[in-house]
Amino acid sequence: MRTPAVVVVVALAAIPLAARPAAAGVTLVRGSGAIASLSHTSADGCVHTVAEIAAVQGAGGEVASGVYVTGSQEDVCAGTGNGFAGYSPGGFTGVGLLFGRVHATVAAPSYSGGADVTFAIDLTWLGAGPISRSHDVWDDGSAITVQWNASRAAITAGSVMADGVALDVDGALLARELSATISR
Repeated sequence: MRTPAVVVVVALAAIPLAARPAAAGVTLVRGSGAIASLSHTSADGCVHTVAEIAAVQGAGGEVASGVYVTGSQEDVCAGTGNGFAGYSPGGFTGVGLLFGRVHATVAAPSYSGGADVTFAIDLTWLGAGPISRSHDVWDDGSAITVQWNASRAAITAGSVMADGVALDVDGALLARELSATISR
């Protein structure tokens, strides 16, 4: 009995495919952001509020673009505290390490049983001073990861209100990241 030629050709063509290793996967993540550290102490000196805004524009990563707020309030007179965190999609416009702008309202629910805090953010970042750059490469045997980061201090204009109370901007920066992972 003769084996049809088509079956032999298909079988021979499949051998090299089965012997090949799986194709490498490449993941690329890029993004830019603006960060501001905030604080406020009530007039009676009892309630201390600290918070951080992280506004992100990105592609390819696990973090969604938008405005993130985290922080806490401590009432040293009453001996109570409250932690909160919130997110709002959109609301951020950025141009690398030159400029960032957030116009958003972010509801930050309490994760410690206290009151939720609502932030009204109308803040602009302008890059100032030198740019700091870094890069790293990791190879764990199954993947190679390369990461480039850049950041720059920024001056701010505008306001951030937490439940109607103006917060002071203690520090601000603009940041940019590009990373790639090649899995073997």
